[in-house]
This record gives sequence, structure tokens and C-alpha cells, in this order.
Amino acid sequence: MKKFFYILTLVALITSNILSITWGTFNAVLSTAFATVSGIETLAIKRNKSLKKYGNKIVKRTARTTAKSIASIPLEAIPYIGIATIVAITGYEIKSACDNKKDMDSLYSELGFFNNEETNTFDDVCNLKIPSKEYILNKLPSKDYIYNKINNLKSGVLY
Repeated sequence: MKKFFYILTLVALITSNILSITWGTFNAVLSTAFATVSGIETLAIKRNKSLKKYGNKIVKRTARTTAKSIASIPLEAIPYIGIATIVAITGYEIKSACDNKKDMDSLYSELGFFNNEETNTFDDVCNLKIPSKEYILNKLPSKDYIYNKINNLKSGVLY
């Protein structure tokens, strides 16, 4: 009986070693069981937590950005206010995209994926300076210029 128990144990150990090397699901189950018994956080658990943490942040941020973009559509049609709205919403969308990129970089870092590129186009966009309201308003034509253009158009149509 003792010899049978030793043989059974040896076969079980060899089988579990082969399964843990060749079958990812078995390895995950074995790792989770070990983590549960020992209280040690495994790499798979850490990765799942990171994915949930950053994934939820990105999904919520994207939903907020989309809602604000849709809500801004009526304002964009109003003269002067529309220009300010377009600039503000574009700035907000750029900031949101850059925050998403930062979260993805953090996620990649936590998962052990490293981006070897020193700079890329996304970094260039994230470091752009958004023009101020004064700068944009100074680029607009004056009220007198607009008034004269409208009067010229009226006189050309009416006469």
C-alpha cells in the first residue's frame, strides 16, 4: 500500500508539472490556489487589478469627454461663443487623450511592458500650448470690419 501511494504521488507530481508548463489554464488555477492558501498576491492578480484600475479610469474619462463634446454642439453654432466653445472643448479633449495616454503608460509599466521610444507624436501633441482667449479674440476681425462687410453685401444685393 505504501509503495502504491508513492507511485501515485510521483505520477501526480509529474502530471501536474507537465500540465503547469503546457496548459496555461491549469497554471492559472494552480497559481490562484497557491495564492489563496498562502495569501501571496500573484502576478496574474496584480495584472488583473491594474487592468481594472486603469481600464475603469479610461472608460469613465472617455464617457465624460464624449458627453461634453456632444453637449457643446449647439454652442459651437453661436458667433464668438462658438469659437470659444470649440477651443475649450478641443483643449479638454486633448487633455483627456493625454491623461488616457499617461494611464496607459502607467498600466504598461505595472505590467512590465516598457516603451523604448524616447518621444513620439502623442508626446508632442500633449505638450502643445493651447492659445489663450485673448490671442484668439485678437485674431478675429473687428466689429466695424464685420459691420462694413455686411453693409457692403446688403448694398450689393439690394441695388
